[in-house]
Amino acid sequence: MWKRFRPYGYLLGAIALAGIVFALERPESPRVATEATVLFPGLLPDAVETIEIEQLLDGVRLERRASVWEVKTLQTDLQKEVIHAEHAAADKKEAAERSTADAQDAQASPESATEAGPFFRAEGDRVERLLTLLQTLQVGAAASRSADAHNTLQVGAVGLQVRVYGAMGKVLAHLYVGKQGPDYFSTYIRRSDDITSYLIRETLAGRFPTQLDAWRDKEVWALDADQVASIRIDRKDGGLVLERDPSDHFVATDAKATSLDDERLRGWFARWLQFDALEIVQGVSAEQAGLEKPAMTVTVTMKDGEMHTLLLGSESPRGALYGKRLEGNELVIIPQDVAQALRSDVESLTKDEG
Repeated sequence: MWKRFRPYGYLLGAIALAGIVFALERPESPRVATEATVLFPGLLPDAVETIEIEQLLDGVRLERRASVWEVKTLQTDLQKEVIHAEHAAADKKEAAERSTADAQDAQASPESATEAGPFFRAEGDRVERLLTLLQTLQVGAAASRSADAHNTLQVGAVGLQVRVYGAMGKVLAHLYVGKQGPDYFSTYIRRSDDITSYLIRETLAGRFPTQLDAWRDKEVWALDADQVASIRIDRKDGGLVLERDPSDHFVATDAKATSLDDERLRGWFARWLQFDALEIVQGVSAEQAGLEKPAMTVTVTMKDGEMHTLLLGSESPRGALYGKRLEGNELVIIPQDVAQALRSDVESLTKDEG
């Protein structure tokens, strides 16, 4: 007889477990967030000078410098604790090997840890989108008013932190971003100065990356086709040279001075005059990337005389080519469609006859 009731026992157990999960994670009020209020009232993006984002061992620091956003890696609170513990252990070991007087000197606090890494140009549009999100972030019903729930909801020490500063280091906002809600379309959050945790009906996963590469500006070129005066592409197969004539049309300066098709040229320009790198490369030298003797050199001269030069080297492990602007130091991975466009010949840019 008990075997007949065993499936019902499993069902009742599952229902009980679901009830426990719902009781722990549901907001205290079932209201729809029609009464939502702004989480950080008065936060103005133009007043923000610094943003820090960190979680455990990963973090970034964004700074506005002369109206341009820059980014570098941030030494997180946990990293500082680890460094402090390592210093303390080293001091303790050294003290054991020295006299008592020397040991007392060795107990001096280690120097403050400096924040890691140099600054790089950041993707300004992404930073502005982040500030707009923080400015408009709204909350309705509370999920928990207990500090005991902070670790469970990941809005405490293990959660992602976003700190926003204004002039003179004034804290404008300090946010904890926790785990996803039970429906996977919501997120637990908390202000650092508020014990209350909120469940907002918005997915924040991926909106606050802690990796440097996610924030670096990967723009290689953003050239205006209407302002281009000439293009020279040197390749092992000879390449091509294009110049804008007095009638504002491009011609290939070969023996025939071939006229090119304007529509095809517009499509060709759209493929490579404005593009972002797939990746900014670290730990690879110009020689290893084949850029000391590049496979292709692209030089664009603008109407005002300004020149832009792009070097393309050997194939990267990703299958795309390494590249580098002559005017800069960063090695990048060039998208394959850009490299393919730069391999075009005059015939592909000439209007079909007939």
